[in-house]
Amino acid sequence: MCGIVGVLGLSDRRLIERMKKAVAHRGPDQHGTYMGKSVMLGHQRLSILDLSEKGRQPMADHEGNVVVFNGEIYNHKALRGELEKKGYRFVSQSDTEVLVHGFSEWKNALPEKLDGEYAFAAWNEDRRELLLARDALGVVPLYVAKTRDAFFFASEPKAFFEFEGIQPKLNSSALDSYLTYRYPVAPDTLFEGIQKVRPGHALTVNAKIRQRRFYVPPTQETAVTATEAQARIQALFAASVKKRLQSDVPLGAYLSGGLDSSFIVAQMSQWTKPRTFSVAFGAEDDETPFVEEIVSHYDTIHTPLHVEADRFDLLPQITWHLDAPAADIAALPTYLMAQATKKYATVVLTGDGGDEVFAGYNRYQRLLALERIRKIPATWTRAAALFLPKTTAARLTEAMHAKSRAELVVAYSAAYSENEKTAMGVKPSGMAVRLAEEFFKTDQTFLNQMLAMDQATLLPDDYLLKVNTQSMAHGVEARVPFLDTALVNYAATLPASLKATWKTTRIIQRRAMKAMGVPEKILKRKKHGFNVPTASWLKQGLIGVAEQCFESLDQRKLMKPGAGQRVLKQFDESPAYFTRQFWTLLGLELWCRVYLDCGKPVKPKWKL
Repeated sequence: MCGIVGVLGLSDRRLIERMKKAVAHRGPDQHGTYMGKSVMLGHQRLSILDLSEKGRQPMADHEGNVVVFNGEIYNHKALRGELEKKGYRFVSQSDTEVLVHGFSEWKNALPEKLDGEYAFAAWNEDRRELLLARDALGVVPLYVAKTRDAFFFASEPKAFFEFEGIQPKLNSSALDSYLTYRYPVAPDTLFEGIQKVRPGHALTVNAKIRQRRFYVPPTQETAVTATEAQARIQALFAASVKKRLQSDVPLGAYLSGGLDSSFIVAQMSQWTKPRTFSVAFGAEDDETPFVEEIVSHYDTIHTPLHVEADRFDLLPQITWHLDAPAADIAALPTYLMAQATKKYATVVLTGDGGDEVFAGYNRYQRLLALERIRKIPATWTRAAALFLPKTTAARLTEAMHAKSRAELVVAYSAAYSENEKTAMGVKPSGMAVRLAEEFFKTDQTFLNQMLAMDQATLLPDDYLLKVNTQSMAHGVEARVPFLDTALVNYAATLPASLKATWKTTRIIQRRAMKAMGVPEKILKRKKHGFNVPTASWLKQGLIGVAEQCFESLDQRKLMKPGAGQRVLKQFDESPAYFTRQFWTLLGLELWCRVYLDCGKPVKPKWKL
């Protein structure tokens, strides 16, 4: 992957060079600039395919078409053949050149032709028109901003702040959804005036800005037997992994010994001797026995990576790369893992997306159960609450009073529920529930509705952003086989009963893996998250940092004073419950310090 930036409506080489420099970590191998009559395009290249100078960007043809591109187009060879039959001639093996000629041939319909993980900008000088597009599942980030005289785009919003007319300011209207989900839902960001391009959307920019959605996931479930579904899943996943092995640089896979990473390695072994990487963060969460099981079974070329677990001092740098609060603290181990991997590989396959496609979270089981329990008389609910901690009982009561599935999901899953936000002085706007409601209007079963919501929000706005930014911080490209469009589309049509029930998860995935011979020890393994030892960190010094940050947060008057301090006091009572709330507020304050308090944001040299 790479870094792309651009401005429509200005001509200032120094500005575009500064914008490129802001995202230079995404592409350390080459860089280039295109200066048109009223457009500037910049590119920072991480060389993956066709390492020669012929793959350099921006890339132009002789018909006034210019492209800057971030990502991978996996069907570029097929599209190349199609374009060659139409008379186009190629001078490189780069997938970028396919985009240039493809834009010339198919114009704004180009995104519909693509299979890949990408964000690109295509400019035509004659029409003076810009096309921006982001891949169907939102694997690759893309941001836009607009001033009175100009339109900006970039892989990371920090590039916009190189223009003096755009300053980092808090988008207070996004605070409500952030406290609920731990991320602003697209198109919102926490930056005022800056938006994310939604996954599967394209923008056409000339005198006007027109947006269209070119990818719509299926919502019609199809009757199919478990045997048929298993065979189809195996075939689609095999195709997905195989196409993601395309690389002219060293490639490997992260291996945790969990279901998703093990499925990827098992599939890779069909065509190559897999190179695998595991990361140990200390004895507290050691997954070594499961990793060793897969390494031995598939005879992988394995590199165990050991990194320090207590590196919370790096949070300012991680926040800078995220351009968002590190409320999902898994960003920290992701950053360290990519840093350690870079010595051995430039491309890695990761298991992200497996939970959201094949229903891997225990949360799905609990919500399926709660949907049933919600119909039980309130007296039963109050009786059950007697056996639960006070905070959990309050959240359960709020969920039981939900009037819809959307309210139920938000009440159960939120970092801060609607009642908790009210208590902390943030008046709920109802936006969090309204954002959820669109996913529960379909005729799908409850489980498939939840999966559709997570694929459209949780994945692109949190997990994929985390993996992309923290990997690209070290020039590592992360590819996600579980988010192949054909695989996701087929899985969406499967009956919920083949994915999960309130008793079990990943039904069809486990069946497919068993048919491939994945060890039983792995198939029976319980879900294990990518977490950090928050409680231990607090004892090792994080408590002092947190107290100082929460004091600063009080001074910002975004909520009632003492909200953070209360979370600290309650943490010992129920760490599992309050960990999310703790990192949501601490992440917000650190983001404010990195982006709002430093004038023009630069990569922090200070540590906590």
